[in-house]
Amino acid sequence: MKEEKEQYGCDVAYCVTCILREFKTPKPKAILFRYPLHTLAPDIDPKRTGW
Repeated sequence: MKEEKEQYGCDVAYCVTCILREFKTPKPKAILFRYPLHTLAPDIDPKRTGW
């Protein structure tokens, strides 16, 4: 996971999940935090977040 931290230039990755009442639940997504912004990371498997 150290390689991923260096590759993306950040220390924190999260998995975002949504629960919607009226619509189909979307797939989990990975996001990265690079101060001061959160950005989507479509090439990261959300299950591998939590560095």
